[in-house]
Amino acid sequence: LEEQQQLMINATPTSRGSALRAKLLGGLRALKSDMAAFQAANPGSSLEDFVRWYSPRDWQEDDADQPAGREAAGDARPRVRGRLSGRMSAAGNAWVECWRSV
Repeated sequence: LEEQQQLMINATPTSRGSALRAKLLGGLRALKSDMAAFQAANPGSSLEDFVRWYSPRDWQEDDADQPAGREAAGDARPRVRGRLSGRMSAAGNAWVECWRSV
């Protein structure tokens, strides 16, 4: 994440590029802050939990006919049917990096 920030800072020296960089960096800081608050309010939560709440369009529901089951033995939370969108599960996704760094 920090490497991506540095690349944005050092990219295009134009005023338009500077404004875009500031907007992107501000968005990442806000996202990281929102993730930290979500984790504090929901101990043991996962990126998938956050995405379902924060960006529902990036959560794809599975077929309702499939049994949900449980995450693991002893886990009281039911497993939610679904998966992250292709955009969220792509390699190098900034959201994944933010989540890991919080």
